[in-house]
Amino acid sequence: MKKQLIPLIILIIMTPLILWLLPYLNKPQIGGPFTLQSKGKSWSLEDAKGKLAILYFGYMRCPDICPTTLHKIKTTLNNLGTEKSQQIQTVFISVDHKSDKPELVHEYANNIHPSFIGVTGNKKEVDTVVNLYKSNYFFQKLEGSTFSYSVVHSNRLYLINRYGNYITSFVPETAKDLEAIINEHL
Repeated sequence: MKKQLIPLIILIIMTPLILWLLPYLNKPQIGGPFTLQSKGKSWSLEDAKGKLAILYFGYMRCPDICPTTLHKIKTTLNNLGTEKSQQIQTVFISVDHKSDKPELVHEYANNIHPSFIGVTGNKKEVDTVVNLYKSNYFFQKLEGSTFSYSVVHSNRLYLINRYGNYITSFVPETAKDLEAIINEHL
């Protein structure tokens, strides 16, 4: 009789644990380590360990969303002050593997703020990182334009903790919104 009760007892004990874990088991994994190119050398997410990282996917010729978002980050870093801003690494990831070269992407990002790093890679490398972070982009043909295409991309920022793990992604309306989120995680 006692041997017959053991499976029932195990089931009773394990059911709450399984129910508690169920929501976590169905969540897609977001984030992960990656390496892309920056100013003539490889740059890895590992290089940002010890800092809160902000990842942003865009491209250099973006006429509006990228400069606006990157300037929000710059304003936020300036508002936070030197001590806090030195604990943050902003990484601009160009998804325009057709035109944006690593040296130029880094220079572009670094001209907005000296602490920003710009990285990119070939199509396969960029797509790997985009997929890791569940982001997206696509090329859109432009008729009658100086540029033959535009890149439609996500406007989300991805926050990565000091250990390289994904925390959250969001679209900040203002620099103050971004500052509040960063302060929660510093």
